[in-house]
Amino acid sequence: MSSFVTYHVDITIPSRRLTSLTDTWALTPATRARHPIGRYKAGSASREPHAHGAHISLPSLAHCGPGKSQSTQPTSAAARARVVWEAGRNVGMQSLQDKASEWSGVAAADAFAIDDVNIFEYLGGTPQPFVDLSTNFYTRVYEDEEEWFREIFGGSKKEDAIQNQYEFLIQRMGGPPLFSQRRGHPALIGRHRPFLVTHRAAERWLHHMQQALDATESIDVDSKTKMMNFFRHTAYFLVAGNEMTRQQGHGVACKHATMCLYSIPYTMELKQPPHSKKQ
Repeated sequence: MSSFVTYHVDITIPSRRLTSLTDTWALTPATRARHPIGRYKAGSASREPHAHGAHISLPSLAHCGPGKSQSTQPTSAAARARVVWEAGRNVGMQSLQDKASEWSGVAAADAFAIDDVNIFEYLGGTPQPFVDLSTNFYTRVYEDEEEWFREIFGGSKKEDAIQNQYEFLIQRMGGPPLFSQRRGHPALIGRHRPFLVTHRAAERWLHHMQQALDATESIDVDSKTKMMNFFRHTAYFLVAGNEMTRQQGHGVACKHATMCLYSIPYTMELKQPPHSKKQ
């Protein structure tokens, strides 16, 4: 009978390598549990300042079977590389989450209160509330009086933007994975790099989302509050990620402008760790 044991790996991650980030924020709790990064969250990673990056004591999981040593360590170069890759991503994501909380004024616990209840089921288990919200939102976005803001979304049709968003929201709020089935794994940051993901743009986006939520009668007040906290935190997560990738000189071009600013960058494939095959 197989079992899992815990080991710790102390490593130093150069700062310049902390920008290959995957959007665990956009995944439902069940999906996050299946995501490879989840295997390295059995305990909390401790971090200390380091001259060359971040020093990590990382609790990890090693698979053990009958008769195998209970002091399993990643012995191969590929295994060590994978631990380093995962650890760097964990540290980078935590740093961005902290910055998002600081700039948005929304604590992570409040941002992810959307996971305390299945909002999709709570709202009736139908797509309509999310279709209503996305329609209200993009009607405002595409009619925005500020040209600089409209141009962010100018690369896609309004109808496509609406569908992309409501399918993502249904999936993220506990419904069926409509977006992933049609477009692939959700991801953040890389697609936003070429676009105006700034504090000013985030606030403009959030203004329209608040107005859209207020106008969507099919969503109750408590759910609106939870969703808005999530939107605000995520918008500034994108701002922080955009600033990081610009400073580091990394990033992936955004193919569809309407996916920027949390409409969300849906189609970028997961970056794989060294010597890891795509699922």
